[in-house]
Amino acid sequence: MERVELRGKMRVFIIAIVFAQVFTTPTFSQLSQRSVEILARALPFIPHIQIGELSVGIVFDEKSVISTKEKDTLLLLLGSGYQVGKYNLIGHAIMVTQLQNLRHFDIIIVTEDTRAFQGEIYEIALTQHILTVSSDFECVLAGNCVLGITTSPKVKIIVNAHARAECQINFAQAFRLLVHEV
Repeated sequence: MERVELRGKMRVFIIAIVFAQVFTTPTFSQLSQRSVEILARALPFIPHIQIGELSVGIVFDEKSVISTKEKDTLLLLLGSGYQVGKYNLIGHAIMVTQLQNLRHFDIIIVTEDTRAFQGEIYEIALTQHILTVSSDFECVLAGNCVLGITTSPKVKIIVNAHARAECQINFAQAFRLLVHEV
C-alpha cells in the first residue's frame, strides 16, 4: 500500500516539474550586461574587427516575449553606445522580417526564441563575414552562430569551429585557449 502511495506522489512530483519547465519563461541565459562586457573584451582577439564604433544588429522576433525582452535589455545597454576600451558598440533592433538589413552590421546578436530564422541569419552573416553571437547555445551548437556567451550560473563561452571557419572569423590563439570550441 505504501509503495502505491509513493508512486502516486512521484507521479505528481514529475508532472509538477514537467509543468514548471514547459510553462515558465526561461530568462537565465539571455545576454546580460556582463555578457556584453565579455563580448567587448573579446573583440581585440578578432583581427578583422576594426577599432572604434561598431554597429551591432540585435535580431529579435517581435512575436516572442522572450526575444523582445532580450532585445529591450540589449538596447538599454547598447542603444546610445557602450564604450569598452577602444570599441564603442551601438545597438540597433532588427526584426526577423527585416533580415535583409543585417548586411550593414559589424556584429549580429541573435536573441533567444528565434530558432526558425537562425539559418537565414547565418547565411547573411556568412556572405558578409559577420560575427554572430547568442546566449542560445543551441544556435552555436547547430552551427548558426559563431560565439555563445552565458554568465549564469557561471561564465561559459563556446565557439562553433565550423561556423567560425566558414565565416572567416579568426580568434587569436590566446582567446581560443579560454573558450570551449565545438
